[in-house]
Amino acid sequence: LIGKPGSQAQALVDFINGNALHTNEYVLKINALLENLEFSQETANRFEAALKDISFMLGFVSSRPEFERGKGPDNLWAIGNNSYLVIECKNGTITDTIKKHDCNQLNGSIIWFNTEYDGNGFTCIPIMIHNSNVFEHACSPDPNIRIITPELLSKFRLKVAAFAESLVASDVYRNTVQTQRLLTQFNLLGNMLAGEFTTGFRVK
Repeated sequence: LIGKPGSQAQALVDFINGNALHTNEYVLKINALLENLEFSQETANRFEAALKDISFMLGFVSSRPEFERGKGPDNLWAIGNNSYLVIECKNGTITDTIKKHDCNQLNGSIIWFNTEYDGNGFTCIPIMIHNSNVFEHACSPDPNIRIITPELLSKFRLKVAAFAESLVASDVYRNTVQTQRLLTQFNLLGNMLAGEFTTGFRVK
């Protein structure tokens, strides 16, 4: 998975124009995808598909390696500057701690990424979407892991929805400079995502 050349804003403008998404269509599509980004049991496939689709609506490219190739993380986002988000989605969890199996799965996806993208200067931020940011005592999580909790997922949804409304106002999405300004305003640039919408963890 290789990110598009040029800026995120340009990639987003090209995506909207290339798919002939008029203002109302863009907002409606964004909102429909955001509705599927919720913590709910038995919704993993829908959640992961929405997470993939929404990346393009923000100017990224992404894939679902485990679903598409039978190996790797649930979601992989290319966020620019040879950086990636390696994401494991546990949006059906209700436990107060992250179980060893889930920890090992994300640790394994980090190894997968380092093997697949070795020697090209690529880096990844490993992320788990989970009800908790506390690993159970038996876990040995990679120190770089970040967590998206229900509260942070809700924050992401609100920011993306507000961004979409602002983007279509006065046809801002036709202007790369103004699109870049809005991405910055809503902290949706690739290099801002982890700092804005994830948190650290602790081991119980």
